Amino acid sequence: MSEKIIDLFSNLAALAKSVLDWKKGKKEKADLRLFYEEHIKPVYDQMERIHKDYMDGFGGLLKRMRDSELPPRALYDWFEEKRRELDSERIDARNFQVELQTHSFPESEIGSEIGLALRDFVKAVTDYFIAPDSLYRLSFYTDFSRTLKSFVQLEEARAKKMSKHFYDTDFVKDYYEQVEKAVDVYLPKHWNEFSIQYHRIKGLLLK
Repeated sequence: MSEKIIDLFSNLAALAKSVLDWKKGKKEKADLRLFYEEHIKPVYDQMERIHKDYMDGFGGLLKRMRDSELPPRALYDWFEEKRRELDSERIDARNFQVELQTHSFPESEIGSEIGLALRDFVKAVTDYFIAPDSLYRLSFYTDFSRTLKSFVQLEEARAKKMSKHFYDTDFVKDYYEQVEKAVDVYLPKHWNEFSIQYHRIKGLLLK
């Protein structure tokens, strides 16, 4: 994407005015279509890349844990490198959500239907990243990477005392099950919920 998502912020007031003018007959539907094409669709495209990266990353982690071939530190290093690949895009998407939430779009300005849909779209961006059961509402990569790192450090600190192979320990087996749930349940569910809100706001802006 040539522009960062953060470039949306200066246009939020214009969105509210465009919708208000359109409701008053001063603007054409093309104004809403332009907002969709310049702002909403790029967010969707970015989230689509992020989702693919998540599925590739967590799917790859699952496979490597199943094979049980990589040394613990090498496993963590691979996952951490994978995490960094789209880190800037994830930061931009979360910044988009945070900044958009600071703006108020009362019904008198934006219209209740579009306003509520935009609010829910923003919330869906937020909710997509949060790992279930994360005490501090961490993102999937951050939560799972920190947990894996702690296991690797424990393995390295107690290597001579541990009787079980790293991949055979109970806590790593539990972690494997959580990664499996992320791939099979959580990430697809979060993407579906985001997709629903995207198509909702798209339908309202393009109708």
